Amino acid sequence: MARAYSVVMHGVAADRRPAEVANRLALRFNVPTEQVLPVLEVHGSPFKRGLDYVAAVKLRVVLEQCGCRAMVEAEAE
Repeated sequence: MARAYSVVMHGVAADRRPAEVANRLALRFNVPTEQVLPVLEVHGSPFKRGLDYVAAVKLRVVLEQCGCRAMVEAEAE
């Protein structure tokens, strides 16, 4: 069985404002900004689970382009 990965949020990049990042994420993922703000405030919260490695890295790149700090972590087997 293939290993599963999670993309974990670690807040906003140092050079970005939370409101700006929330707006970018809301537009990118087609959700209200109010729904995104709480996710940015909690460090270490999983954004998406159960991905293969390539999909997880692609999502991490998208999140970083929006101004987030994100990491790919292997899920426990």
